[in-house]
Amino acid sequence: NFKRGEVIGYSGRSGVKHSHLHFELRSNWNEPVNPLVNGYRFPDHRAPTPVAFALTPLDSRSTVEKRHQTRIYDQLYRQEDGVYRVRDPIGITGRIGLSLEVYDQADRSENILAVYRIEMKLDGEVIWITKFDRFTFDQNSQIELERDYRLTRVGEGDFHRLYRATGNSLDVNTGNGIIELGGPEAGSLDVEILISDVAGNKSVVQLEMVSDQVENESRSVGGRPLFDYRGSADEVDGRITIRFLESYFYIVSPPGIAAFEFEQEPGRLVPVAEVDGGVAAVWEPPPGFQGRLLISALDRSGHIAARTDKRFYPVFSDRDTTYLVLDGTYKIEIPEMSVFETMWISIEREPDFQVPGLIEAVCRIEPRDQPLARPVTIGIRKVDHRFESGWGLYFYDTRRGWKFLNCELDGDFYVAETKDWERFGLVRDLDRPVVEFVSPSAGQVVKTRRPFIEVTVMDSTSGLCADSLTMRLDGRIVPAEFDPPRDRIIYQPWHELSIGKHIIETDVSDRVGNRSVKSIQFTVQP
Repeated sequence: NFKRGEVIGYSGRSGVKHSHLHFELRSNWNEPVNPLVNGYRFPDHRAPTPVAFALTPLDSRSTVEKRHQTRIYDQLYRQEDGVYRVRDPIGITGRIGLSLEVYDQADRSENILAVYRIEMKLDGEVIWITKFDRFTFDQNSQIELERDYRLTRVGEGDFHRLYRATGNSLDVNTGNGIIELGGPEAGSLDVEILISDVAGNKSVVQLEMVSDQVENESRSVGGRPLFDYRGSADEVDGRITIRFLESYFYIVSPPGIAAFEFEQEPGRLVPVAEVDGGVAAVWEPPPGFQGRLLISALDRSGHIAARTDKRFYPVFSDRDTTYLVLDGTYKIEIPEMSVFETMWISIEREPDFQVPGLIEAVCRIEPRDQPLARPVTIGIRKVDHRFESGWGLYFYDTRRGWKFLNCELDGDFYVAETKDWERFGLVRDLDRPVVEFVSPSAGQVVKTRRPFIEVTVMDSTSGLCADSLTMRLDGRIVPAEFDPPRDRIIYQPWHELSIGKHIIETDVSDRVGNRSVKSIQFTVQP
């Protein structure tokens, strides 16, 4: 126990960019609990602010505004009664999941905080509650199910799912949350979302859902689709783009296509619907589907305007799966319980990302917008690795470029664990780490016998190997401290140095073995 005013610790900045104090409460069972509902409060008279919501069809028979994909509504209007609404009713059919982006703030602070409780009602009946009282560490992987992982991965923001995704057994969630509306005779549904913080400040969002199969010229269609027909540039396969969504394939193509024909169902034409910028159709894989999607896109005259032949691989939650694909270049090992539900993945070569001798064997694994419950192992074959140094397994970050994975050699394969489907490749790092002495500098005369020693160490590609960092003072290893956020090694002698000349040597390697050793001489003079 601690008394009021007693010092319980000191905050510093070693290992982090900013000085901070990490504070948490845990139960007798080592569960983190919300301190703001366990005796700790601060002034707060500001209600949560809903920013946007998204509606997602949960199967191939469901639509939002006649579209088989997520639609985002980011224009919520706070009206005179204080309730947030959109301008018009929203058209849906089937089973729909709603995700909400919302934040909170307290008095005299601009920090963005999480809300405490979200409750959703359907025609007055509570169908979902999110309430952040406590958490258990064994449910860590499921946090991707409380949030809408797809929206996060495509850069739309941080949305709370207000429906139960497959695999979600989180204690913070109660209910099923699925909004369901039948055909044109189904009438309308009233959705109300009540959002509160720990101080009891509340905001309300109200929505009306109607059938999107009923024509209503007075109702404008709001929101925007998550994807247009092109998708992103790296996901286009010829003139036909294929995405695996909740449990079905979403096929889109440019305008002028009237139907798709699947090799699995010869003679059956799947009609398309016009979507923003193109046309689209959905296809749910039948039992026994082997993973090859050979699709013909037919124009209005019945002629084949485009074809695609794409291979998908099933991943099951209840069994281990290993694939060796594309002429044995890529190996994917997926332990059981790595996915929350059955999904179909694709592995595509990416020659446009390659630079001979520097970036090779690049592939993309989709769907990158669906989460993994456990890490999987990716392997890329490099048969000549014994004769070339500096190679490693990397993934591509769209903002930061190629990022090194903690890989190792397994026969001819570079292998690494990953928690996300990504773009992967072999990258060669030939650059040695850069070592620069800040203080003392080479030849400097210092007036203290316990000088503060600071050396910056940086690496541009694979990153520094922390275990390799060594500082020697006059030939003897000293316990220097590595401060990664500031790219430096620091040390101050525990005892006074002798008058005269001294040598500092820094030895550092990156994570693929490139090494730099640099030393300077300085003089201690009273």
